[in-house]
Amino acid sequence: MGRCLRTEKKERCQSVREVLEALEKLEARIFAERHIPLLRIAVAGSRSGIGVTHTALGAVRYLRQKGVSCLYREQNDTGAVRRLASWYGMVPDEHGIYYMDGLALEPRYSDVVQLEQPVFEVILDDCGTRLQTVLDGEYDLILFVCGLQPWEKEDSLRAIRFLGAEEGLQILLNHRKCGRDYLPEEVRHLRYLRLPFLTPPFDAGGRRGQENEAAEETEFFERIFREEALKKGRGTRQAAKEGGLWRNIRRRWERFMGGFPWQWK
Repeated sequence: MGRCLRTEKKERCQSVREVLEALEKLEARIFAERHIPLLRIAVAGSRSGIGVTHTALGAVRYLRQKGVSCLYREQNDTGAVRRLASWYGMVPDEHGIYYMDGLALEPRYSDVVQLEQPVFEVILDDCGTRLQTVLDGEYDLILFVCGLQPWEKEDSLRAIRFLGAEEGLQILLNHRKCGRDYLPEEVRHLRYLRLPFLTPPFDAGGRRGQENEAAEETEFFERIFREEALKKGRGTRQAAKEGGLWRNIRRRWERFMGGFPWQWK
């Protein structure tokens, strides 16, 4: 406003287009300062050792390969990130984030630790078995890992019933090709996917047959994120008509989806 009201004509904006461009730059900066991610993901599991962290790291790796900036946040008490950092001799940056093989990993810090967080397009929280954390987090997408072996089924059913009403819930069945037939009628309407074998996220050696496993893993995550991106993109397209920050959100979603092998309409 001050620039538009300057006394000297040459110091003022010379066109409405110039005003609009200046406002859009300001809007983008405000957007970044608010740290608004395009997508908030929770990964949780029915019991310890079911594959939550492995699945979470696989999702982060997939998004990075598609050119999407993603922050893995440890929201459990396993201490996995610090163990990884110790094993590989890594140290955190000034934001408390470890970068391993290009993946941004944030360990769980005490509530008294306040660190500035860089802007990421996707925030992925590894909630472990903390199902209440999932309910409290207002996530766009929930990846819930569980098993249907006899010693796993009771924990799985209890957790599925607990999370069943959450929008964006995708149940990933470990060690089973098909799951609905093994479940009570009341929960068969939920979305179930078979969790494929996930290649180790930091395995530099590789092994025979890993190419096929990596291809199956990529196809699995493409299926998940394609549907989520299309759903989210439709919502932001409608909201973009209102202008404001929603225009930037829509533009970022278009760039986000541009990294995937599909188009949305």
